[in-house]
Amino acid sequence: MNFLIYIYFLLNVMFFLFGYDFLSKNVAYGIYAIIVYVFVINIILRLKYLWRINKVTIFFIIFLIYIFASCIWSEHIRQSIILILPYIAATVLAIHLRWVLKFDKVLNLIKLAILISLILSLLTVIFIPSIGIMDVDGEGAWQGIYGFKNKFGTALVLLTVLYLLKIKHSRILLGYLCVLMVLFITLMTKSSSSILIIGVLILSLLAIKLFSRLKQTTGKSLFTLISSIALIVIILCVSPYIIISLLGKDLSFTGRTVIWQDIFNYMPGSWFFGHGYGILEGGTSIIHQKISLDLNIRIFSAHNGYIEFLLNVGLIGLIGFIGTFIFGFKLTKNFSKSKAIQIKILLLTLLLINLPETRILSNYSMFYWMMYVYIMFYIYTTKRKTFSKSIT
Repeated sequence: MNFLIYIYFLLNVMFFLFGYDFLSKNVAYGIYAIIVYVFVINIILRLKYLWRINKVTIFFIIFLIYIFASCIWSEHIRQSIILILPYIAATVLAIHLRWVLKFDKVLNLIKLAILISLILSLLTVIFIPSIGIMDVDGEGAWQGIYGFKNKFGTALVLLTVLYLLKIKHSRILLGYLCVLMVLFITLMTKSSSSILIIGVLILSLLAIKLFSRLKQTTGKSLFTLISSIALIVIILCVSPYIIISLLGKDLSFTGRTVIWQDIFNYMPGSWFFGHGYGILEGGTSIIHQKISLDLNIRIFSAHNGYIEFLLNVGLIGLIGFIGTFIFGFKLTKNFSKSKAIQIKILLLTLLLINLPETRILSNYSMFYWMMYVYIMFYIYTTKRKTFSKSIT
């Protein structure tokens, strides 16, 4: 039975990773229906665990319900409901996985799924370059089977993190060799945001590990002070123009501030609740048509996950989203040191990949939403040390 669960999860990770580009919509919704039908039954059978739900978990459940309910005040309710169904399916799958698979097993399966897609992407780059390579300013950028270089780059960011978190002392040389290979492929995607995020995550991992070893309060304070001074010195010494030229076209690292400015022009009157989910992705709303007309190009996302939250579900949804991470970081103290480091880096990864592109609330790929729900649900439901081993 576990073997079937592993295979099924592996296929769905790859499916959610690619979204609608991987299969037709009819087949997609068929798979979503199966996921909901099969896994909802399993969740119902595990309702005995509801007594353990704490206030933070209730907050998270209310947040999820609010996201799904945002369809109600959307301009096109029927279309928004259709667009939100994959999120409901991904949420159900994430909650189900929380109870049937261990945390490390889920991470290993995610790594395996991305590895498979990486191999397929490399084969596409080598044998079908017309599909695997896209032209960027006259240079070839690897996009593999993802259809766009930034999608490929984001997946490689996650793969790099998973390798770094899982390097064993007995295979340390092989582990770092794999990391270097993934970094090389990331460079070939020419995704500046992905390269930047990997750099930040590597430095963060080193800092968190070093910080965790400093047991004395004075030592931690000294470390924080020295790090802060070093950061200020670097910022003052290095020209901002050099930083910007290395990381992106402007301070957004993506050159899409024009899109953001135009989106904010249509926010007055909808700051608190937003315009409802799917306002841009549906492609038929009045706001979508106006923004596309203003920019003289059709866009289907805000190209920033946090602005996407603001546009779709307003300040209430955005604050709730950030709040789930605050609670998540706070509750890592209930885990072992090594597990806490893993969770912190994974949370930081989700926060960062959602900056240059819409990743977590993106209808083109439900994978990152599924991963977000799974990690949060895992943190919130394992805070008590009295939990049985069967669900940890």
